[in-house]
Amino acid sequence: MKVSVIIPLYNQARFVKRAIESALSQSETAEVIIIDDGSDDDGAGLVQGTFGQDSRVKCLVREGGGRHGAGAARNFGIKNATQPFLAFLDADDYMLPKRFENTRKSRKPPIHYYCN
Repeated sequence: MKVSVIIPLYNQARFVKRAIESALSQSETAEVIIIDDGSDDDGAGLVQGTFGQDSRVKCLVREGGGRHGAGAARNFGIKNATQPFLAFLDADDYMLPKRFENTRKSRKPPIHYYCN
């Protein structure tokens, strides 16, 4: 299972490094897509400076810039994702170790409902 982790970024430069590092620590993470949603704290510059050499990290800025909101940023990330599975992470949050592995292990079989 390979995952694209999508992180909307708006004025969270002080937290985003930890978010990205936690996503990259997951063996299932194939790419981390950060969408700068009009930040004015140079979060995108921090991402580029810290992770610019890591091909798994992509920092995107919408053409024309501006603020569109977290939902629109996530949708933009979805359009640019290359993996079959998606995970969303806020820039001021982080993933715990074995996040995807634990989710797989804890999944119960789907419940099927039949209607007459």
